[in-house]
Amino acid sequence: MIGKTRLRQLREERDLKQTTVAQETGLSRSTISNYESGMTPSTANGTILAAYYGVSLDYILGLTDERNADVGGISKSFAVLNKLTDGKGPSASDVAALLDASVAYLCNGAPCGMTPIVAWKDFMAHLTDALRFAGSGDTVAMLDSANAAVVAALDVTKMPAMLLGKKEGKQNA
Repeated sequence: MIGKTRLRQLREERDLKQTTVAQETGLSRSTISNYESGMTPSTANGTILAAYYGVSLDYILGLTDERNADVGGISKSFAVLNKLTDGKGPSASDVAALLDASVAYLCNGAPCGMTPIVAWKDFMAHLTDALRFAGSGDTVAMLDSANAAVVAALDVTKMPAMLLGKKEGKQNA
């Protein structure tokens, strides 16, 4: 059933008709309809649809919730970064540990609210921009992005007060 939902969702997100997808992929409209109704695509047709929609075959088949067709490229990027920084950059294990800690934090009721999660996302976005602008030589934009990254990171300093405030609130109740 996941295939139906995902293939139909992918098509509808692009506001496409089944006939359009059929024409552009070389598959028949009835084949597209069958897949959207729950029939599992063959590997060949699934690969065609994955390429067409820009998602992974595993996503179409319901084996992962990750749409990105190049998730494996992340491992390669970490390997290149590790080589270029002589091991000083973050590793896939570092990022996985942060993800795991975030999931555990949320599963434990997010005692400091969404502040650390939002701060992490904002920090990453601004640091990404700062690195891009630094690489292109745009000093002004790099400074703006770097400052925004610092502000986002500083939001994490609100966590102790939030946590202590909730604990005090429970004690006074």
